[in-house]
Amino acid sequence: METATHRGPSVIDLDTLHKSKDRVPELFFRGCGVPENLLTYLHAGAGIAFDSCFISFTEADDAFSRRLYSDLQVAGVCCWRWKEDARWGATLMREVDDAVRRYDKLIVICSAESLKAEGVMREIERALQREHRENREVLFPIRIDDAVFSWKHALQADVVRKHIGDFRDWRNPAAYNQAMDRLIQSLRSARVTSPTFAFLNDERASSVAPVL
Repeated sequence: METATHRGPSVIDLDTLHKSKDRVPELFFRGCGVPENLLTYLHAGAGIAFDSCFISFTEADDAFSRRLYSDLQVAGVCCWRWKEDARWGATLMREVDDAVRRYDKLIVICSAESLKAEGVMREIERALQREHRENREVLFPIRIDDAVFSWKHALQADVVRKHIGDFRDWRNPAAYNQAMDRLIQSLRSARVTSPTFAFLNDERASSVAPVL
């Protein structure tokens, strides 16, 4: 399904969603033209496994961030990266805050440059607040250098208490692929699955479309 070529409109009904559970790949929905806000609805309401991540990075780490963004989506993880997903004309800070709140997990790329950025600090704080509020893992730090261990900041203790993913050798294909496999496994071990809406099992509601 991930490699399906959509030559025309594809129709997905509620019965298909209910019977498929979490076996429908994210890329198939994207190929059908399902918009981002509807994907979020499907995750929350249709019992589909919730794999979604906000990627926190700085311009200096753009090349790595772009590769991570692309490869996670190929693996079926719905991602948000401001360069691709922020709405044109919208206030960037509001877009970022909304995405941090809406997406299930936050991957922060820890580097010498990112750990000096106000925006990254704000995103880490939001993720830690959600961890405390929701009592689950939200922040997933990964590193491309060793700067996080000598970082002088009030948030440092909260970040380094976690097992930080090691992407220091990310330009080496074998090392990158191994690190990516471990990241995806870690994200999915912390997966959130939302309950199926009751009306999906209600024959009386079989023709009712959800209101978004």
